[in-house]
Amino acid sequence: MSTPVTNPVNDSLLAAWPIPGPWNPRPQSGGINHDTRLIETPSGNYILRIYSATRDLAKIRYELAIMAELRRQPLSFAVAAPLPSRSGDPIVLTETGAAAILMPAIPGVVGNRDCMAQVYPFTPTWCPSRRTNRAG
Repeated sequence: MSTPVTNPVNDSLLAAWPIPGPWNPRPQSGGINHDTRLIETPSGNYILRIYSATRDLAKIRYELAIMAELRRQPLSFAVAAPLPSRSGDPIVLTETGAAAILMPAIPGVVGNRDCMAQVYPFTPTWCPSRRTNRAG
């Protein structure tokens, strides 16, 4: 069962995971459907994703299952692994009902989705029907 907490980004929310504070949340750009924060801590950096586009826990759990399957594949890039909260569930609910997950930050940069030279190299992997040559 998910653990209710009081505010989208505060110590109460972040204390739902067994990560020692202090926590320094910083807004991140690049998210389309979710509120994403970099959480800096003495033990390392984490990404907090607050689901803004859906409150359907079945859809969120499906996304987490896809991420788990991707982590088992021999990919050339890392796939985030949500951390279990203190209750054991990776999903924590805020008081407003929004779902949140916390993942260790993966080193790298956010790609520019408007730049086909960055987007296209992954397209044949995920969309075999799009294996045509394109200018980047």
